[in-house]
Amino acid sequence: MFLIQSEEKVKNDKILLLRKIMITEPDKYEIAQTVTDTVALGPDYLNEENLVSKALKQRPDLKSNEINIKIADWNIKQAKNGYYPKLNLNFGLESYGGYLDKLYVDGVNDISQQTEPLGQALFGQVYGTVGLGLSWKLFDKLVTKTNVDANRIYRSNTELDRNDLSIQITADIRQAFNDYVSALQQIETSRRGLTAAKQSFDVIQGRYDVGSSSFIDLSNAQAVLLQAKVAEAQSLIKLSLQKKVFDYLIGN
Repeated sequence: MFLIQSEEKVKNDKILLLRKIMITEPDKYEIAQTVTDTVALGPDYLNEENLVSKALKQRPDLKSNEINIKIADWNIKQAKNGYYPKLNLNFGLESYGGYLDKLYVDGVNDISQQTEPLGQALFGQVYGTVGLGLSWKLFDKLVTKTNVDANRIYRSNTELDRNDLSIQITADIRQAFNDYVSALQQIETSRRGLTAAKQSFDVIQGRYDVGSSSFIDLSNAQAVLLQAKVAEAQSLIKLSLQKKVFDYLIGN
C-alpha cells in the first residue's frame, strides 16, 4: 500500500512540476535521476558569523544595491550644480578661401596662369574666435531644489532597500545554518533508527522462521524497517538541498 501511494505521489509531483514550467504533455518527458550529494560541508560552514560576513561581501544583489547608492550620490552632486555659477569657454577656427583651376568665358579659359598655391588659396584667411561666458541661475523656479530633493529621496529609498536586503540575507543565512545542522542531526538519527529497525526485523524474522512469531509481527517489523529507510533517504535529500541553499544564499 505504501509503495502504491509513493508511486502515485511521484506521478502527481511530476505533473505539477511540468505544469509549472508550461509543459502540457508529461508523458513525453522523463525526469532524470539526480545524484544526491550527501558529503558534509567543510569547516568553513561551521561558523555562522563567517557565513553571514561572506554572504554580505559577495552577494550580487547586495553589490547592485551598493552601486545604486553610489549612482544616487553622483546624481545628487550633479543636481547641486544648479546652485553654482557656470563659466563657459568657447573657441573655434574659421577659414575662407577658394581655388579655381579653370574658368571659361565665351569658350576660352580665362584663368590666369599666375594662380595662388592650393594651400594659400584655401587657408590664406584663417580667423580664430574665443569666448568666455559666466552664467548664474539665481531664480530657476526651484527646479534645482526639486531635483536635489528628488535624488535625495531616491538615495534614501535605495539605502533602505540595501539595509532591508542585508537583514534578509543575515536572517536567511542563520536559518539555513540551523536547517543544515538539523539535517546532519536527522541523518545521524535516521541511521541509528535504521540500524535498530534492521536488528529488530532480523530478530522477528528469526522467530518467525522457527514459528515463535506471527506473520503480523513480521509484517509490522518490515513496515518499521521500510519507514526507517524512507527516513534515512529523506534526511540525505534534505542535506543535499540544504547545501544548494547555502550556495545560493552565500552567492557562490
